Amino acid sequence: MTTNFIGNTDTRSRLRALAQADHLHPCLLFEGPDGLGKAATALWLAAVVNCEQAPVDEPCGSCWSCRQIPKGQHPDVICIGPDTKKHTRIISVGQARDVLSQLVLRPFHARRRFVIIDPADAMTPPAANALLKTFEEPPEATGFMLVTSAVGSLLPTVRSRSQRIRFAPVCIDSLRDWLGARGVEQPEEVARLAEGCPGRALGLSVSDAGAWRE
Repeated sequence: MTTNFIGNTDTRSRLRALAQADHLHPCLLFEGPDGLGKAATALWLAAVVNCEQAPVDEPCGSCWSCRQIPKGQHPDVICIGPDTKKHTRIISVGQARDVLSQLVLRPFHARRRFVIIDPADAMTPPAANALLKTFEEPPEATGFMLVTSAVGSLLPTVRSRSQRIRFAPVCIDSLRDWLGARGVEQPEEVARLAEGCPGRALGLSVSDAGAWRE
C-alpha cells in the first residue's frame, strides 16, 4: 500500500501511536476541509493496524491485508458511502441496519475491524440514531472512522460520542513545492486558490487559469 500524504504529519503520528498502544477510541471523527486526505488516512490507519508485519510505522504494502484494503476488498474494512438506491445523497437507515447485521459476526481476518463512513454528514438522523449506541460501544475488536468536511451537520450526539481528529490545511509554501514537483503549472497560485488542500489543488490544476481567478 503506497501513500502520498502531505501535511498533517503530527495527526497521523498521533493515530499511529494510539494504534500501536491499542488505545484507539472506538469512534474516530476525521474532520476538516475536503482534499486533505482524511479518507485516505482512514484506509492507511486500517492498514497500519492490520498489516501482517505489525507493529509497523507504515503498511508493508505486500501482505494480504495491505493489498486488499486499498482496493476495498478486505471483508473487515467496511466502507459506507451514500446509498446508490436513493435519489438524494444520503446514507440511509437501511444501510445503518445492514452494518449492524454485519457486526454481529466476528471479524474474518483482521486484528481490528473498521467501519469507515464517508461522508458521515450524509447520514440521515434515523441512520445516525440507529448506529449511536454502537459508536459508543462497538463489538470487540471493532472501531468506526467517520469522515466529514461538514462536522456541524452531524447530530450533537454523534459528535459527543466520537474522538474528534482535526485535519488542517497545508501551509502554502509546502503545498506549492509539492505541486511543483508534480509538474503542476502556476503551483503557488493553485496552492492559494485551493486554500491549502492538496486534493482540491490537483483538481484545480487541470482547469483553466482564468476560471480559477474568477
